[in-house]
Amino acid sequence: MPASRRGPSTLRVQLFALFREVSNGDHLVLSLILPASASDVLDAICRSNPAIGPYRNQAVLAVNRQVVDGEGTICEGDEVALLPPVSGG
Repeated sequence: MPASRRGPSTLRVQLFALFREVSNGDHLVLSLILPASASDVLDAICRSNPAIGPYRNQAVLAVNRQVVDGEGTICEGDEVALLPPVSGG
């Protein structure tokens, strides 16, 4: 079946630190069409859990343990984590 006709996939997103606290849980389960851009996944995360919305611009997505920018692609089977902003010294 062509990708454009596939139904939604289930994507599990691990939550860390601040995101775990505001969500009262350690993960979210999203239903969306994959592949999707990291930006689209962040939008879906914020829609599914509005408490995360105010932090969207500081959030970082890691896919398969690698940080990705908004144009990064997330595919079915990828390991996805939502990370809080990190400051270093």
